Amino acid sequence: MLAITLFALGSLSGCATRVAWEVRPAPTVELDTTNIAVATEDRACKPVADQLVRTLSARPGVVVQPRAETRLVVESCEQFVETTVEIQQDQLETGTLATDRRRTTVVGEGVAIVGVYNGQERIAEIEVSVDLQDRAEWNATEHGAPEVAGMSRGVDEELAVSIADKVAPLPQDLKRRMYKDAEPGTARALHNQAVVAEQDGDLDLALSLAEGAYAANPTASNMRYLEELEHHAETVGFVFATPVDPAE
Repeated sequence: MLAITLFALGSLSGCATRVAWEVRPAPTVELDTTNIAVATEDRACKPVADQLVRTLSARPGVVVQPRAETRLVVESCEQFVETTVEIQQDQLETGTLATDRRRTTVVGEGVAIVGVYNGQERIAEIEVSVDLQDRAEWNATEHGAPEVAGMSRGVDEELAVSIADKVAPLPQDLKRRMYKDAEPGTARALHNQAVVAEQDGDLDLALSLAEGAYAANPTASNMRYLEELEHHAETVGFVFATPVDPAE
């Protein structure tokens, strides 16, 4: 949740700049990913499991070890790939001759269920699904048309990425506007203070300041920042403190 990198991205009409930093999303399942194994007992799921090993191994800080106590077991997987060919016929005005145009579309769907184990104990379950489409241009050559085999590999890869995102999500970049020379006490100054608090990881303070900025100047951009701030909190698993009612 803490800021990792901070840098200026440039100016906006001479009155504002943008700053950016990285945040690490909260995993859906908390695991020690420095020592984790991947397995499957279903031959049909081996392509997904193999791709999951490659995907996790490429994630920062993740170490895949075949004999690790913590295991991700791809227990079930299904895949559906369908090819559709569209034919469009253009009638010529000078006669009955016609020209055909063809376009191929390949769609792929996949579902996988992964059991999360600590030793012999099954501690969690992960279910992911993907929906892909590859459409060629009209009258594409054989080399330009989508392939069923390629779509099948793509489904396996996307399932693996979706699983990896549940246990070892990649850092995400956040970008925020900062106003130059904002007068103290103004909506812009409150907005700037909110962004600084957000960078520091104090999302409760950031929300309070952002709400103050919106109250002082209820613009679409100030409302959009409130929504972005709430999305940031959701991404990193932060729960805003419940406001205390002074009457209680």
